[in-house]
Amino acid sequence: MKAVDRARYLYPWGIALAKMMARACTISQITGLTESEARSLYKEARNGKSSPSGQQPVDIGWYTQTPERQYQSALLLLLYERARRGYPPGLALAHAYFHFSSMTAGEWHSAPRDGIGPYRDNERDYTISFARGNYLVNVYNDQKDLHGARKSSLMLIKCRLCRAIFLSEATTAERRCPLCVKAKERMSRAVA
Repeated sequence: MKAVDRARYLYPWGIALAKMMARACTISQITGLTESEARSLYKEARNGKSSPSGQQPVDIGWYTQTPERQYQSALLLLLYERARRGYPPGLALAHAYFHFSSMTAGEWHSAPRDGIGPYRDNERDYTISFARGNYLVNVYNDQKDLHGARKSSLMLIKCRLCRAIFLSEATTAERRCPLCVKAKERMSRAVA
C-alpha cells in the first residue's frame, strides 16, 4: 500500500481507536501501523496524553461476574459477528466497539462529549473497555477441538423465559438469564 493511501485509510481508524481508549499496542496490531505511529496518533487523539500501559486483560471469568457484563458482552459479540461480514477482523472490532459504545453511552453521559457517545474521558467510563472487548472477541469462538469440545469456555445463551441473549460459561447448565433467575428467587421468597 502506498504511503499516501496508507495514511488516508489507516490513520482515521487509528484516531477512532485511540478516541475509544484502545492502547497504542492494540492500535498497531489492528491497523498494521508501527507502534511509534500508533503512539503518535494516540497523543494526537487524546490531547497529548500517552497511551496507557500495563498488563492486558486475561481473566475470562470477568465477563460473567455481573449481569451487566453478561448482557453487554453478548451485545458486543453480536455486533462484532455482524461487522465481520464487511470488515477485516481488527477493523470489524473497531466498527463493532464504536456502535457498542454509542449504545451504552447513556449510562455515563447525559450529553455525550463532542456529540459522540463512544468517546469517553477515561477507560473506567466503559463497562467493557476496548482492551477487554479486544480480549473477549479474541477468546470467544465457536470452534471445536479434535474431540468435539468447545475451545472457548464462554457461550452466548438465549434465556428460555424472556429470550434475552447473555454470555455465560459453557459449563453452566442454567438457561435463564440473570434477571429471570433473580425474579424467580424473589417470587420464591415472597411465597415462602
